[in-house]
Amino acid sequence: MVHSIMFAAQAFHDMSLGASYGPLTRFHLAKTLQYLQQSLEDSVEATTSSTMTVVGLLSLAGIIAGDLESAAKHMDGLQRIIELRGGWGTLIDRETIEHKAKT
Repeated sequence: MVHSIMFAAQAFHDMSLGASYGPLTRFHLAKTLQYLQQSLEDSVEATTSSTMTVVGLLSLAGIIAGDLESAAKHMDGLQRIIELRGGWGTLIDRETIEHKAKT
């Protein structure tokens, strides 16, 4: 997940300068995609919150870069992961919500 965060930060930096993805951005993108593929090939890891976060970051980066086709594919993938987890209702962690409500 670290590479996906580094990719997103560097990609947004590159775009804010009006530049295309530089070597560091492309490196982190390649690593992100490599590790994401490994996660998706593991039936347990494929549906974790970390995997969902990476897919969401890739979709967001696609939207900001104007690559709506890529963004749509990642959003479709995210929807599929949510379905595999059992639907939207499974995304709510009641213990976390209760803890936050008490503090």
